[in-house]
Amino acid sequence: MEGHKGYYCLIQYCPDFSRLEMANVGVVLFCPELRFLKAKLTHRDDRLRRVFRGHDIDLRRIESAKKATAERLNGCQDDFQTLQDLNEFVASRGNDIVLTAPRPVKVNEPQAELKRLFAELVGERTPTST
Repeated sequence: MEGHKGYYCLIQYCPDFSRLEMANVGVVLFCPELRFLKAKLTHRDDRLRRVFRGHDIDLRRIESAKKATAERLNGCQDDFQTLQDLNEFVASRGNDIVLTAPRPVKVNEPQAELKRLFAELVGERTPTST
């Protein structure tokens, strides 16, 4: 199978844009030909705590912002028909949850590709004992 043209964006938490320090908290996969748009988020906060140690982060607010972003993407697939639609959504984000510019990816099976991208780019590692 040749595959379909798709695009992915990382969903990132960025508490201070002047420092450009971010942590990946999810991924979005968009495949216009298949009318597929879906976001997958991590529900763990251990990485945020490690990366932003010493920062005052409100985990409830972050979870709420992540959820709102995912609900907007997962609930409005018909609003996203072109790459331009996705680019406009990315540009409209104005809080601590941001999306990277879309990057191309070949997609054979969208659900499997979303799962692969999430594992590779966000991953939910289990804590190791020391």
